[in-house]
Amino acid sequence: MLKCSCLTGSTKMEYIIVRRRTYAERVYRQRTSYLGMTELECRNKLHVPREVVQVVTRIVASDAHPGGTCALPVAVKVTVALTFFATGSFQHTVATVAGISQRAVSSAIHAVTSSLVRHANEHIIFPSTPESQLETKQGFLLKCGFPGVLGAIDCTRVQLRAPDTQAITYVNRKGVHSINIQGPHL
Repeated sequence: MLKCSCLTGSTKMEYIIVRRRTYAERVYRQRTSYLGMTELECRNKLHVPREVVQVVTRIVASDAHPGGTCALPVAVKVTVALTFFATGSFQHTVATVAGISQRAVSSAIHAVTSSLVRHANEHIIFPSTPESQLETKQGFLLKCGFPGVLGAIDCTRVQLRAPDTQAITYVNRKGVHSINIQGPHL
């Protein structure tokens, strides 16, 4: 707010000049989500069937906090996070492809990961009774030909930035910096 004093004759008049802020019109971009993907596209891009993506979306939606820091729809958050998990790429690369900021990608990954961790015990169940152990062993024998197996560990490479020290240690056979991680495969 600015004040401007002007003298006209013997009368002093003050004018208040108010600067109005002009806001750019908000533009809502069309976001990429699994909702626009076919079953084949879900499998190729997210590395899971569409049905699994829908289950993950329901889990994340049940944990959603209104007014959170990331205003992306849940379907977009899940698609972005699963793309990041499937590709092992950098957040910036996923952000560029998805047309959102790196910060939004980071927030989406955090939200999806937190939800999945909170609900892990509902979906990841190690066989604990003798009957379930026998059933699992028979399943592995029939499917893979391995007797006496209760579970398996799956490995994958996750791309990372080259560390400041011993960077050569993290170069994989494709010439990319990565680290090998393991997880259960039941």
